[in-house]
Amino acid sequence: MLPVLNYEVLDSTNLEARRLWENGRGPREGFYVAARLQTAGRGRMGRKWVSPAGGLWFTLALPIPEDPRRFQGVSLVAGLAAAEGVEAAAGIRCSVKWPNDLLAGNRKFCGILCEMVLGPPGSLLLVGIGIDANFPPSLLGEDLLHPATTLLEITGRETDLEDLLEKVGERLEAALGEMRTSGLEPFLSPLRERLAYLGERVEILLPGGEIRKGVFHGVDSQGRALLRRAQGLEAHLTGDLRPAY
Repeated sequence: MLPVLNYEVLDSTNLEARRLWENGRGPREGFYVAARLQTAGRGRMGRKWVSPAGGLWFTLALPIPEDPRRFQGVSLVAGLAAAEGVEAAAGIRCSVKWPNDLLAGNRKFCGILCEMVLGPPGSLLLVGIGIDANFPPSLLGEDLLHPATTLLEITGRETDLEDLLEKVGERLEAALGEMRTSGLEPFLSPLRERLAYLGERVEILLPGGEIRKGVFHGVDSQGRALLRRAQGLEAHLTGDLRPAY
């Protein structure tokens, strides 16, 4: 595994990883930034991510000499790697919810934020992963887009966070290594086996506020969600997917 830089408290592991890289202080081969807690954790679209002590909050910073477009759909690949790592460490079955969450029993316990930093000293891929682990769901608050849970609530026991990071990290590095050469294509089949709400009626909340409803048909080779509607098949690159009741 790449080197892990551990902190007690950070505003955001993604922000710290970016600062280290831009200031020339991060290992050039890539590195992890992990914090016991975050004071300004972020989710997609600038949403706040509650990050108390007891969770696993980390970012993998990986230099990208290749064309960054090869990593289109990387949040899904990171989700697949994280799901496999969580299962190995905690012994639970989980699903990947497009585009960047993990669910257990249809409740969210993990979110992923991928960012690409372009420009000198080269391109850098940031894969931020937050896993709600050893604390009760009540600490997450009520203002949540999706029902939430934690590994503690699911398993009834605490998870070894160091072991969890190792198991997720090893799988994440291997997956990104394959993505360097082959893109998203090799992951489409294993992803399909884990996709939450596949074949079910869903709605996708688009960034502008529009809601599109249909049957979730999976993802394509660009990581777009495929939505079957009366007019045909639609592909959406961004948005929030949830069941349509």
